[in-house]
Amino acid sequence: MNILLLLLSLAASSPGLCVQVEPLANVRVLGGQYFFEGERGAPTGNVSALVAPALVLSESWTLLPALSGEYQGTKQVVDLVGSGSMFQERAAQRGGVKAVFTPAGSRWRLKPSLSYGFELLNETKDERWGRGLFDTRRWVTGLEAEYAYAEPFSVRLSYDYCFTAFPNYTALESEAALDFQGQPLARELVGEHVLDSHMHLITLAGTRRLWGRTEGAVSLAFRRQTFTNQALVDASGELRSETRGDFGTAFRGSVHMPLELTPEVRLLGGLGFQVFGNASDQASYDAKDARFMPGYYNYIEFGFEPWLKASMGDEREPITLSLAGAWTSRSYSHRLVQDSAGAYQGETLRQRTWTLSATLSYPLAPRLSALFSLQHGQASSNQGFQSFYSYDYSATNYLMGLSWEY
Repeated sequence: MNILLLLLSLAASSPGLCVQVEPLANVRVLGGQYFFEGERGAPTGNVSALVAPALVLSESWTLLPALSGEYQGTKQVVDLVGSGSMFQERAAQRGGVKAVFTPAGSRWRLKPSLSYGFELLNETKDERWGRGLFDTRRWVTGLEAEYAYAEPFSVRLSYDYCFTAFPNYTALESEAALDFQGQPLARELVGEHVLDSHMHLITLAGTRRLWGRTEGAVSLAFRRQTFTNQALVDASGELRSETRGDFGTAFRGSVHMPLELTPEVRLLGGLGFQVFGNASDQASYDAKDARFMPGYYNYIEFGFEPWLKASMGDEREPITLSLAGAWTSRSYSHRLVQDSAGAYQGETLRQRTWTLSATLSYPLAPRLSALFSLQHGQASSNQGFQSFYSYDYSATNYLMGLSWEY
């Protein structure tokens, strides 16, 4: 955060430097309620704010600082995929800056970036902020090279480095029942800071026109993640001197097409898809059952996301209705399922989830809109043991409030 303020101060105070500022800000205040498996949560609210001005320093240099913060008291349906369903409240803040350098007469753009953010997660309403077991701190820096072969279409190659820390994480087998994914605590996750990790990400991406007004985008990403304090576990449940390393590969693609039914009614529809695979050298050892499972963190995931957005009325302040869906299927190649009593079976774990959402934005005044949102999601799996963590569930939430944009 101090780096962001320093760069802004230098840009504003440099003699002879004429800075053109293009402001951008968004504030949302929403209230709503959350329903999980027939149980109703208390009405609460979400607040988020984003400030991201563009500072045009010269014809070649543009600075893009950003500062965002949010409080989430009403859980989103998408939070249920993974550990999000374990937390009652969430607060996050992130600050960063990206520079865009465009050499005169060139189609190339270079974009170095730097950011820092933290996330606070409370497992209970009476837990003190900043003391959560799974609170995180994250530092990210990167460099992207973009070639605009035919505006607005381009190809991009980027490298990002990320360090994620869990400053409060300390787990003892005698004091914790679950890990951060809702699983019974395994031998490899016992200790201090065993979730801290370094991540290196290389991404190749591109966009192009496909046919007519239809456009497409694809990306291929390679991720190497190392856990510097998480020792590998062996077949006897002992910890080795080597530490864990994961390798992930992701392929994503999307297509979208605009359609104007009348001058007053405009549609934009699309379909996204992704395939992600994770390979890890870490095994898992369940001390309670003396069960050793190599390849425990290996999985492959497929996903599809259709969406449709309708804009009606004035193009500058339209009424918009957005409909979206998402379906994912994750399969673990070596993680065994358990029956209702906790006994391991011969099958490996797989889970399917889908969500549907609808959002209406209605303009009330210049830059001010009313928002209404409804989400529903369901998940199913072949896991029988769900005493600590739900793999089969349905959830619904609604939110309503105001959005201000500048």
